[in-house]
Amino acid sequence: MLDHALDLARRGFRVFPLVPGTKRPAIERWQDLATTDEVKIRAAWAQREWNIGVATGHGLLGIDIDVKNGKDGEASFAALGLTAEDLDTLTVRTPSGGRHVYFRLDDVHLGNSAGSIGSGLDSRGEGGFLVGPGSALANGSGRGAYTIEHEAALRPLPAGLRQRLEGQRKGGSETRRDGPLVDLDDAGSVLRSRSWLQDDASAALEAQGGDHTTLTVAMRLKDFGVSEDVAFELMLDHWNERCEPPWEPEALKTKVENAYRYGQNPPGSDHPSFLFAGVSVDAPPQPNVERSKWFRHAETYDVSEASWTFYNLFPAVGTAVIVGPSNSGKTFLEIEMARCLGTGKPFFTIEPDEIGGTVFLFAGTEGSAMDRRLAALQEDHALPISATSVQDLSGRGALTALYDTVKEEAERMEILFGVPLRMVVLETLSASGLLLDENSNAEAGRAMSNLGKLAEMLNVVFVTTHHPPKEGRGTRGAGAITASADYVLEIFREGRDTLRRLELVKARDAEQRMIGTFSLVPVQLGVDRKGRPVTSMSVSMGEAIKSTPGRTPPKLKEFQQAIEFAYIEAAQAVDGEQMIEKQAGLDSFKDHFPDMDRSQRHRLWQKCLDYATDMGTMESRVVHGVHYLLRKEIT
Repeated sequence: MLDHALDLARRGFRVFPLVPGTKRPAIERWQDLATTDEVKIRAAWAQREWNIGVATGHGLLGIDIDVKNGKDGEASFAALGLTAEDLDTLTVRTPSGGRHVYFRLDDVHLGNSAGSIGSGLDSRGEGGFLVGPGSALANGSGRGAYTIEHEAALRPLPAGLRQRLEGQRKGGSETRRDGPLVDLDDAGSVLRSRSWLQDDASAALEAQGGDHTTLTVAMRLKDFGVSEDVAFELMLDHWNERCEPPWEPEALKTKVENAYRYGQNPPGSDHPSFLFAGVSVDAPPQPNVERSKWFRHAETYDVSEASWTFYNLFPAVGTAVIVGPSNSGKTFLEIEMARCLGTGKPFFTIEPDEIGGTVFLFAGTEGSAMDRRLAALQEDHALPISATSVQDLSGRGALTALYDTVKEEAERMEILFGVPLRMVVLETLSASGLLLDENSNAEAGRAMSNLGKLAEMLNVVFVTTHHPPKEGRGTRGAGAITASADYVLEIFREGRDTLRRLELVKARDAEQRMIGTFSLVPVQLGVDRKGRPVTSMSVSMGEAIKSTPGRTPPKLKEFQQAIEFAYIEAAQAVDGEQMIEKQAGLDSFKDHFPDMDRSQRHRLWQKCLDYATDMGTMESRVVHGVHYLLRKEIT
């Protein structure tokens, strides 16, 4: 289907997706989104084997010759008297045995018609579409494919046929249809008219063309498919009060009468049942639910198919989260990872499976110094690393637009560097708009699912960054952020210590472990116009070391007693283990020092908790947004 869609686009036809096996548009606003852009077409048809809609208008007009249900469109078409030269134009055979005949129309705009130039003949112009060749119907009448019957360049619309269509549009004596084109006043027409009057119709203003505005509004309701009396009632109830001054009822009624008497379009000319006349819509097919795939023990697993970006650290395709407090060096660490991926150098001790490119996406105010940080890499040659800013990703179509943007850059990267895009980094999850309420597990799950889908479509590992809670470890907010990720790296930094340590704290198919230590070292890039040094930072990686607890903090005994009492009074089963809420432990600690200054007491608590964590007797966890403490035994 992609090949057919691209072929049509190269002919200059604007195409858009139809639901597979049907004639139904798969997207809203298809009139606006139909395109000849090859990148957008590839992105759309990469998602699914869509049928192809060809948007008419914009210089393209199609004649739909219908032979279904007793209609003899071929006889009507022959009666038009077109010559062999006229018919030397692109022609498509439809599954039902009819034809679509395409013409070029450069200097006039014609709309759609149904049967007005002959029985079984419909024209498709502005605002219409035809099903493109290559498409296939899978159910209902006319099962089969649309195929090109006569391959030729588009001929101009023959003069005689053009005159007939223009006569129909202008209401010529031979072809004008004064009667309604549809059954008037159906529920949809009335609802559409009322909504339009309330939200979009211009109000009539005295001395500012109010008469013309009123006539135009009434004619629009006529096009929608409501009768004259209903149009008057709707305008009186839902529009007139906004006019300055409002019309007297009798005067307004006269305006509506004139609009219906002298308006060129017959009633219902903008009604969907007229615009889509001749387009048969079969009953929606039953959902094609993909059968579950079974994996059974003892069946062969080809281990050679396992693939990684960095072995046992990041998968080739999947999602990862890097967690760390502000100023912990998350972005610098990601840039170093991109350098290693682009050069083949080891990240700590892990070489990339294959050299590849990285795209950084910065949301909000992130990434303002990215150019300087990339310059600090000081490589001898250009690396496949690109960065750009992204807007709020919560809007409709934002993720599709993001996919298009990244795909274009990936194609450019492969041309310039000869390597595929392998990693995309989003800074940060909370600033991107994907996660409006970071405490909502439902939102967090959707956000991570969207990143996972993008990872699959782009064939990359999609990395995003997040922050820990103000106190403790893990990710801030909903537990679904880490639960939905394939791999999670966490940066630990004690106070203002220059040495950070990096740990793999979640891994689907690898061992959780210490990765290594790193620090940020200054890099002088040059001097500015006043001779002052311009600097940035780069990552210096070190070996993995285990943290050792410092000296025993004061009040450790009281801390241990507080944890013991909290377990007795407030322990609860969480994920199959007995834990206490962190607040319960803190409240128990307060009971030992009721008269102590609050800030001093909190500092003592935190020092004791950090010591116990480093000793391995306590562990902090965040489950569904709640902070827990788990008491652990040392063996």
